[in-house]
Amino acid sequence: MPFLHHVVTTLRIITKPSVVVPSLTVRSVANINFAKLRDAGYEGVVIDRDNCLTRPRQDDLVPSLTDAWADCRKAFGPDRILIVSNSAGTSKDASFLQAEALTRNLGAPVLLHEAPKPWVVKSILHYFAALPSLSSASVSPESKTEATQSRKPAPPRLVVIGDRISTDIVLGSRLVGSFSIWTKKVWQEESFGVRVARLLEDGVLAAVTRWRAWRRKRRGLESEDDAGRMFVKDEPIVEEPAKVTWWNSIIS
Repeated sequence: MPFLHHVVTTLRIITKPSVVVPSLTVRSVANINFAKLRDAGYEGVVIDRDNCLTRPRQDDLVPSLTDAWADCRKAFGPDRILIVSNSAGTSKDASFLQAEALTRNLGAPVLLHEAPKPWVVKSILHYFAALPSLSSASVSPESKTEATQSRKPAPPRLVVIGDRISTDIVLGSRLVGSFSIWTKKVWQEESFGVRVARLLEDGVLAAVTRWRAWRRKRRGLESEDDAGRMFVKDEPIVEEPAKVTWWNSIIS
């Protein structure tokens, strides 16, 4: 089955290249303004684990992401943050011990699923559909209008965050109304196979991005580069202490 899923994902990318293009690209989760995403009407967060929140196959948050993760939890609340991994919470996770440890350490639920990303749309929607109704303060007027006019509730507007194009970003393209964010920072190198896959993904994304830019320019449209920049914040700059030299010690 995993091989079949890889084949189907590849065919989807070939037939519809736009699925690999994220709504926003940032260095890491620390560059995301979660409060502005909430204020823009997004109702929940779907986020990857390995090399996004933690180092590969670890259950502890990367220390430098502590403040960003606190901001995310404050903006959306722990129940509206869903960690979706292709390791923790899957058949690779014996007795779901990784999922349990991850939930305990990060304070957010981990999706238990059989199919790998990006083929977990139904499981994700089922999770968010089971949550209590959103307060009027967190729902955009557009979302409320759509829900009123439609016989069935509109799907939740989700933020999908991850470091892999072929899994996380393609998943975002399959969730209607979602906003996908690609985090480029790799906290720890993984296997040779994963590194090769990343190179291939980067190459495909670069080619598709150039093609889309050429097409927009030809049509006289503005560049997509600034799309979503309002949701970016700069990481705090940590000033290093000045080096003490013999000249500084004399003049001080």
